[in-house]
Amino acid sequence: MNDIPSKKRIKKKVTNLEELNEELHCVDWETLLLGRSVEDMWKEFSSILKFLTEKHTKTFIEYPSKPWINNEVPRMIRQKKTLWQRYTRSKRIQDYQNHRNLSNVLSSIESKEVLQI
Repeated sequence: MNDIPSKKRIKKKVTNLEELNEELHCVDWETLLLGRSVEDMWKEFSSILKFLTEKHTKTFIEYPSKPWINNEVPRMIRQKKTLWQRYTRSKRIQDYQNHRNLSNVLSSIESKEVLQI
């Protein structure tokens, strides 16, 4: 059998319940639901709850096979790609050095973490 970890990403959603609760308390429910049927009240309530829940929910991506990849590393990878594109357009030495510096930082993060595992 192969002991190579899979390359799956796990999406986790975290909802800030305190902020959600504060916004739910700010809604004027009496004015909003007054004079409506039970079905209409439920539709209105559930749509507001869904909207506010999505508003206060953040999605995080985890890489279980690569535990050193936190939320900062994908941002750095995108930045490295941007620096490379900048270099390919300008062909300036400084742009290339910026790209290499960030690439080296990413490599050192990976090698340090792999050694700890």
